[in-house]
Amino acid sequence: MNEPVRILVNHNELTLEGIKQFYMNPDKEDWKLETLYNLYETLAITQSVIFVNTQRKVDWLTDKLRGQDHTVSATHGDMDQNTRVIIMSEFRSGSSRVLIITELLARGIDVQ
Repeated sequence: MNEPVRILVNHNELTLEGIKQFYMNPDKEDWKLETLYNLYETLAITQSVIFVNTQRKVDWLTDKLRGQDHTVSATHGDMDQNTRVIIMSEFRSGSSRVLIITELLARGIDVQ
């Protein structure tokens, strides 16, 4: 993120039960992918949603994680609605463990 804004929220309002959120800010852009790899190696993550800021980065990160044998789904605004519905259904059912999505499409996601 360029010039991120920090928003402080009361701890008990931060997340739903059973959901953990991580925000990491590596000093260099080049370190972000390696940091993500390290997270997946270190933590037992059943499912995760990764937000990125461009469609190009959705495609790039999807390719990188699939290259590391992660089961990844991805969606962005250039996909038709029917395709996005199918992808979300796969993620909700658990057949996909990682969902990479642009920030703009993140609104209205309802996944337990």
